[in-house]
Amino acid sequence: MKRVEASGGAPQKICDTAGGRGGAWSPDGVIVFSDTAATPLLRVSDSGGEPEPATRLNVSRGEISHRYPSFLPDGRRFLFFARGGTLEHRGIYVGSLGSLDSRLVLKSESLGIYAPPGYLLTVQQGMLVAHEFDEKNARAGNRPIRVTESVPSGAPPGYAPIAASTNGLLAFSSTHLHGRELVWFDRAGRRLGTVGAAGDFSTPDLSPDEKRLAVTMREGSKPDTDVWLFDFARVAWSRFTFDPANERAPLWSPDGARILYASASRGPLDLYEKPAGGAGEGQLVLGTSSDKFPSDWSTDGRFFVYHTFGGKAAWDLWVAPAGGGKPVAFLSSRFTEVQGVLSPDSRWMAYASDESGRFETYVTEFPEKKGRWQISTNGGMQPSWRADGRELYYVGPDQTFSSVAVGVSANFEAAPPVALFKANFPPSVPAYWRYYVPSADGQRFLVAALLAEAGASPINVVLNWTAGLKK
Repeated sequence: MKRVEASGGAPQKICDTAGGRGGAWSPDGVIVFSDTAATPLLRVSDSGGEPEPATRLNVSRGEISHRYPSFLPDGRRFLFFARGGTLEHRGIYVGSLGSLDSRLVLKSESLGIYAPPGYLLTVQQGMLVAHEFDEKNARAGNRPIRVTESVPSGAPPGYAPIAASTNGLLAFSSTHLHGRELVWFDRAGRRLGTVGAAGDFSTPDLSPDEKRLAVTMREGSKPDTDVWLFDFARVAWSRFTFDPANERAPLWSPDGARILYASASRGPLDLYEKPAGGAGEGQLVLGTSSDKFPSDWSTDGRFFVYHTFGGKAAWDLWVAPAGGGKPVAFLSSRFTEVQGVLSPDSRWMAYASDESGRFETYVTEFPEKKGRWQISTNGGMQPSWRADGRELYYVGPDQTFSSVAVGVSANFEAAPPVALFKANFPPSVPAYWRYYVPSADGQRFLVAALLAEAGASPINVVLNWTAGLKK
């Protein structure tokens, strides 16, 4: 974390941080911030120093993260979003620089900010709402007053793009409800067709027979996502998960009979499994106190790969037996290792890591981790294998798909990358999401592409915003 004078000059270091979820700067020179996505808040002087705890996670409430702080006018108390536990305890809390304890102010799905002359702004079900707020006692009224609609929230959990000034200015970002489309591209980047209508899609995965698609989708302005299936023969969608919490990152089992996915129904994103036919409820496969995102399932069905927060406050790669058993850390360091995918013969693991200062794609032997090869040359993420293991794909920072030919000798051999085509992903691709899936033969790529008109979410500024409130 660094600071720089508004007039310019050299940046000054404040402290080291992994970069979490938001921060706030008090008038008295104290910065309260989120160090990672799975920790309480920290505080540090704006002149620099070692961060100290500003809050503590409440175990009885099942909290797993404090994030998105904002100071109240007195400069001592601050609002923040607490994530985890049940819906009963999830919401906006108030803390103080003089204590690690906190108190619930308002149940909410997103962060809250104070806006003079006495309102608490937050986003609920896609609507920006204002609650009357007693700033002295940090108490919010129960009745929300609608300010505007089509304001996104919940990605990442608790986030909402809103800001208010002390002189009546309100700023918020509106969302494109159908800002992406599922597009088939060939290796030259020619559009071959689309799947269904435009929507809010991510993490697509084709069934082994390529007759169906599983994808994360958000309906309308809902804050949470679900897993949906598309049948190419019937040209029809069907909803696969129904929990009001987030479900995402579906993976087909190698035999196509089951789907593994992440669900936040218990607070943190845990791994669940459900028959691909849709019957029954999802069964908990792996539950821990940290978020987990599945990234691959070995072709023999024995293991699945996922990434989660490790002991060093960074994403690590783990492997778990599909039939039950103790998960093991495969790659764990102070750097981020994500998006692990096994080669079809399970001899190699491709993954993305930021150890060089930016994300690059690497390959290492599985499970011994003997040797390591950097596959990308100018940045690379979202690796995937062709079904025969002879080719590896990744996406560069400029959103260009690249192909790497892979040898089949006793040792790993990789040719220089060859650029294929450029896609159009959302401007910021989280390290744990993927936005494409290749066909088994590597001749086509299904991409959750950003629509041209949805390249940026507009920022709206309202003057004297309270004048339009209807109490």
